[in-house]
Amino acid sequence: MGTASPGGLYYVYGEAVAKLLTESLNIAVNPLPSQGPVHNIKLVESGVAQLGLTTMGVALQGWNGTGDWASGQHYRKMRALFPSMTRHSNS
Repeated sequence: MGTASPGGLYYVYGEAVAKLLTESLNIAVNPLPSQGPVHNIKLVESGVAQLGLTTMGVALQGWNGTGDWASGQHYRKMRALFPSMTRHSNS
């Protein structure tokens, strides 16, 4: 599972999720230090990782190929497991 730099929030969160998945599924899930959301999307796309943590904005950029980092390539192998959308009120 692609996480983020060691010591960062995504790395800590990824370690906890990997431990839970390993214990619950009886399948070894290892947290993989990475450079963050963009790197994780690329790791999943290339098959190096089967899971990766990302934010929805970066994921949408990759899906549509619109982020500067995507250079027009559509990253379509990712699937959302725990998406979080924030609603903004107009008040």
